Amino acid sequence: MKTLPFIKVDCLTDDLLEYLITQKIAVDTLAHLSLPDKYLWMLTQYAEEALITLGKRYFISDNYSVEEFSSLLKQAPSTYWLWSSLLFVTTNNVYKRKTLIKSLFLLTDFADLKENVIEEITEGILSRTSRIDVIIKHYAIDKPRLLRGIAQNRFTPKDILIELSHVENVKFAKQIRQMSSDNLKTKLMTTDLE
Repeated sequence: MKTLPFIKVDCLTDDLLEYLITQKIAVDTLAHLSLPDKYLWMLTQYAEEALITLGKRYFISDNYSVEEFSSLLKQAPSTYWLWSSLLFVTTNNVYKRKTLIKSLFLLTDFADLKENVIEEITEGILSRTSRIDVIIKHYAIDKPRLLRGIAQNRFTPKDILIELSHVENVKFAKQIRQMSSDNLKTKLMTTDLE
């Protein structure tokens, strides 16, 4: 593939874009630009970044339906970076987020991304549940994201919060210590007021 040392975006006419893409000139660079969909789709056969750009666009923008987003995902079940990138992008469209997660589990074999999603959902549940048995069970699993959810929960037992306020050498350790300390202070203040 040929490259260009510099591309001035506002000089990229339709004819020039089609020429560059068909001749495979600077396709990696072009794939990183915010080009119209037509050209990004043409670039997807040469550069994964074009598909990632389209994926983010379809995910975030209200100009694309859930069905269009779903169709894009079905075309890329083995494009790891697309899925990985989209999981860290926020959208106001809860249906697109649900479609992303459902499609991840149905279409891909990315066990690490699936585990990450499960932990994210479990963390959210652990931050809100009033069931002490669930908190204790997941505390024993000793996974950083789960510990972070437990540290936030107002129903977490004091002894667990005390242990979490001293946690070290794990991912999110600072957040876990801060959240559990704040939660513990709130519990102690509430107890003092009673």
